[in-house]
Amino acid sequence: MSNQDTTEFISDEIIINTSRDINKTIINNTYIENSNKQDLSSLLNGINGVSLKDYGGAGGMQMISLRASNSSQIAYIIDGFKINDKSTGSFNSSLFNINNISEISIEPIGNSSKYGSNSLIGNINIKSKLIEDYNFNLSLASFDNYKFTSSIPLKYNSSISVSAISNQANYPINFNNSTQNRLNSNLNNYDLTLNKYFISDSGYINIKYILNYQDQCVPGPVINNRLENTNANLTNINNYFYLLHHRKYLTHETNSGYFYSYSDLSYKDTLNKIINSNGIDNNFYTHNAQTFFEFKFITNYGYIETRFDSELVILRSNSFNEDKYANITGLSASYFRNINKFNIYLSSRFDYVSYTNNNISTALNISYDDKYYSSKLSYSRNFRAPSFNEMYYLNYGNSNLIPEISNTINLNNKFTLFNVEININPYFSLIDDYIISIPISPVLWSAQNLEKVNNYGVENNIKYSLNNLSINFNYTYQKAIFKQKGILFNTDIPYIPNEIISLYLEYRNKLFNVNMDAIYNSFRYYNQGSDPNSVINPFTLVNINLNKEINLFSNLFTIYFSINNIFNEKYQYVINYPMPGINYNLSFRYKVKKWRHFFYYFFSLFHL
Repeated sequence: MSNQDTTEFISDEIIINTSRDINKTIINNTYIENSNKQDLSSLLNGINGVSLKDYGGAGGMQMISLRASNSSQIAYIIDGFKINDKSTGSFNSSLFNINNISEISIEPIGNSSKYGSNSLIGNINIKSKLIEDYNFNLSLASFDNYKFTSSIPLKYNSSISVSAISNQANYPINFNNSTQNRLNSNLNNYDLTLNKYFISDSGYINIKYILNYQDQCVPGPVINNRLENTNANLTNINNYFYLLHHRKYLTHETNSGYFYSYSDLSYKDTLNKIINSNGIDNNFYTHNAQTFFEFKFITNYGYIETRFDSELVILRSNSFNEDKYANITGLSASYFRNINKFNIYLSSRFDYVSYTNNNISTALNISYDDKYYSSKLSYSRNFRAPSFNEMYYLNYGNSNLIPEISNTINLNNKFTLFNVEININPYFSLIDDYIISIPISPVLWSAQNLEKVNNYGVENNIKYSLNNLSINFNYTYQKAIFKQKGILFNTDIPYIPNEIISLYLEYRNKLFNVNMDAIYNSFRYYNQGSDPNSVINPFTLVNINLNKEINLFSNLFTIYFSINNIFNEKYQYVINYPMPGINYNLSFRYKVKKWRHFFYYFFSLFHL
C-alpha cells in the first residue's frame, strides 16, 4: 500500500476527496482565484451540506452552517490551529481573508476524536500556501466596495502579504413602496502577514505572524416597514503568531505546532438600552495559547498515530464578573489498516475541560474502495463545550451548562463511470444536551441544556467533466428537529432550510473562462416552534463570472467581471435583514514570476 490513504477524483478546479475518516470537499487555490469570490461564505455557498446565516451581506455578520448545525458546532482550523471565537464559540466568516490559501477542506461530519471540542457536526480546514509569485489584486464592486491585496515573496523562502478593504455596503432596500439605502454599514479591514519557511529534504518549519484590524459598523434591521437606525460599532485588533514543524522519515513522521493570539474587541451601541440606560459598551481582551504534537508510525499496511494538544484561554471583559480561564487538553490515538480493497480506521480521544465535564470521543470507519464503486460506513461520538458567553455573559450566561454530545452515523457511496461521478451520502445524528436560549423575562434570555435534537438528511452530488466543460450538481435534504418532550417537540431548529439545490457550470477555452452558479434555498423558520407565520420565503440566486487571461510583459494579467444575483432576487437569510439585489464586481490580478521580464518588456515600449 502507498502511504497515501486517500483516493481522489480531480477536475481542474474542485477536488472531491474520499479519505480514510471522512468524505471531504476540497476547494483548491485555482478554484478560489477563478471564482472571483470575495469572502469565505460566498466561496462555500452551494457546496453540499453548507448553508448560511447572513446578516445582510458585506458589513454584516456571516455564519456558516454544516448539516443544519450552528456555527459554534463546527471546528474552524487554519494550519492545524482552531480559530473559533473564544467568547461565542462561533466564527464570523465575513472578515476572513481568503487570499494566500492553498486549499479549503469541508468535512461535514464531526471529528472530535482528533480535534476535540467544537467538532460536533463538522470541520472547515484551511491551509496556507507558500508565496512564490508576486501577486497584486484590485477589486471594485457595487455599493462603494474596494479591495486591494498583495503578496510579495522575499529572499530565503520569506514573504509579506497585505490586504485592505473599504466597503460602504450601502445597498438600496425596498420596503413600504419606497427605497432607502442601508444605514450604518461601513466596513474597514486591514491585514498584514509575515511568513518564513525553513525547508529541508526531510521537512520544514513555518513561522507566521498576522496583524488584523477591523472597524465594522453594525447595520440595523427592517422592522415594521421601517429601517432601524443604529450607531452600533465593532472594532477588533487581532495578533496571531504561530510556528509549525513537520518532519518525515522512512517509517514515521512528526508534526508539532505552537500558537499564540491576542484579541482586543470592543462593541458599542448607545441606542440599545435594554440592559443599561447608557447603552452597550462591551470590551473583550482574549489571550489564546495552543500547542500540539503528532507522531505517525507508518507501515506497508497502514499507520498508528497519536496526538497531544492543549489550549489555554484567558478572557477579560467588563461583561463578566471576573477574569475567565479555560484549559482544554486532549490526548488521542488512531489506527488505520488496509486489507486489499477494505480500510479500517479507529480513533479515540480523552479531553480534560477545566470549566465543565471532561469527555471521551470515538470514531470508527469501515470503507471499501474500487474503481467504479466506493463506500464508507462511519460512526463518531463528538462534543462541544459551552462557550464563555453561554457560561458567563451578563444575565444570559449559565455556569451549570454541560457539553453537547452527538452520536453520528454516516454512509458514503460513490459511483464512478467514465467522466461521471455520483455521490449519495445519508446521515443521522442524535445530539444530547443541546444548548438553546429560553426567555426568563419579557426582555432577557438564558442558555440552557434543555433539548435533544435529531439531525438527519442526505447529500447528493453529480459531477461531470469533459474537455473544457465541468458540471457540478448538488442536492441536499436536511432536517434538524427538537425531540425533547415539551412545547418544541418535533419542531424545526430555526434558520435551517430543508432543501438546498445548487448547480455549478464552468467552460474554459483559449479566449476566456466563464463560470455560473445557481443556488436554491427552500423556506426556513425564523422562530422556535415551526410557526407557519414565521417563515422566510424560498429563493434562488444566480451568479455569473467571466475572466480573461492576458500575457502582459511576459507575466499573467487576469481580468474578472462578475454579476451577482443577476435576476435581482429579493431575499434574506435572517429575518429583517434584506440582502443585496443585483450587483457587480470588476477585479484585476497581476501575477509576476520574473521581474526582469517585466522591466525588459516595459522599457522596450519606450524604444519603439
